[in-house]
Formats: sequence, C-alpha cells, structure tokens
Amino acid sequence: MVYFWVQICQAFFLQGFCAIIFAMKGLKITFNKQITVKFDDFNNPITEVVKIAVDDCLIAPVTEPVSAREQQAISQARDQVRVHLPKTFTGDVSASTFVYDGKTFTLDSDSVVFMPENTPTRWNRYLRAECLDSGDLGARP
Repeated sequence: MVYFWVQICQAFFLQGFCAIIFAMKGLKITFNKQITVKFDDFNNPITEVVKIAVDDCLIAPVTEPVSAREQQAISQARDQVRVHLPKTFTGDVSASTFVYDGKTFTLDSDSVVFMPENTPTRWNRYLRAECLDSGDLGARP
C-alpha cells in the first residue's frame, strides 16, 4: 500500500512540475547582427545590420558563474544574462546585440545544442550576454 501511494505522489509531482515548465512564457527578442555584404576596393568589409526576431526566448540572470569570464563580470558588478533559444529556431545570432529591460546586451559566446534526451522543454541551447551600458566603471576602493 505504501509503495502504491509513493507511486501516485511521484506521478502527481512530475505532472505538476512538467506543467509548470511547459507553461513558461518566452519573450520575443530582436537580435541585431552585423553581417558582411561585400568588400570595397581595398578589401575592407562593408557591413549592414540585420534584425533577427526570435519568439519564445528565455532570459535568466547569471548568478552562479561557470567560467572565469562570468566570475569576473560578477565581481565587477556588470549585468550579464543567459539567453535560452527555442528548439524551433535554428538560425545564427552569435555576436549580436539586443535590448532587454532598457539595456543593450551583446552575445559573447557560441551556443551548443543540447542532446534531445536531456532537454524535455522547448529550449535546447543558450548563449551568454553582457550589458554594454551598465555597471560601475569607476575605480573600486
């Protein structure tokens, strides 16, 4: 009887947990990517900015660093976030900028697509972004 009750509790917990994950609402982010369209007579690149709109993105602040770069940004009080991209988006947004919460962020990492077995949600990769126009740039005591 106890084993049966444990099975029922686990099933309800997992269903509730999954319902919360699948009920999360993503944001529409417009990435501004600078691409080379041609080269001039001196072989210098001529670029233009292309806007790439991606629906259903998640943004989360970086609170636990996984690299020395993230640790340094935290110690310098710079805003940084992780942008989670949906499985339905397969384009390239590397080295792009975007605006979130009134601040301009730049993507400074490449995304790696996670294994389908490890990603039951709608998002399967993320990129790190750092704010370009915030943080205390003055000397610290």
